[in-house]
Amino acid sequence: LARSLLSEAGVRSYMALARPRDLPDIGDFVSPDVYTHVLVYVPLSRENALWLDFSKQFNGCGIVDEAIEGSMALVLVGDRYELKEVRGCCLNGLSADYLFNLDSKGNARCELEFRFYGGYGDLRNSFRNTQTREETVHSYFGEFIPSLGIDTYAIENCDTWDSPLAVKLKGDCYALTPA
Repeated sequence: LARSLLSEAGVRSYMALARPRDLPDIGDFVSPDVYTHVLVYVPLSRENALWLDFSKQFNGCGIVDEAIEGSMALVLVGDRYELKEVRGCCLNGLSADYLFNLDSKGNARCELEFRFYGGYGDLRNSFRNTQTREETVHSYFGEFIPSLGIDTYAIENCDTWDSPLAVKLKGDCYALTPA
């Protein structure tokens, strides 16, 4: 369907098959049975391409499953094939900003902001349910800082893939450092 829509818009695209990079090398063996992902390969120039991965419900344009990032895909071009390295347009990752104001007892007032990119953005599913969102925030950030008491939190970009998922919170950390 994606290839048909792209073709109607005048955009060349090709079906591609990929498999997780941590699976054993298959050498020169070529068979659809050894591949786990079906992708759409859109060449943008000789050096750059856009990979469309529909394996997850909320993958954004150019975001590929982390397991196949950097793997070699079999791109089907007419009656031949080419091997191309799968590169999503967004790197998977996490970035964070921390601000801690320590008091004389070793406690801290903190402000945290975490941004989840690429495949890590799948956490959107965990934060999407408004009935369990607060529990999820406490559970997730409590793993980093066990004594964290959260006063307020905000979640941004939960329903879009154009920007990283951002989770911001303010709270207190008790006995963070020895007094």
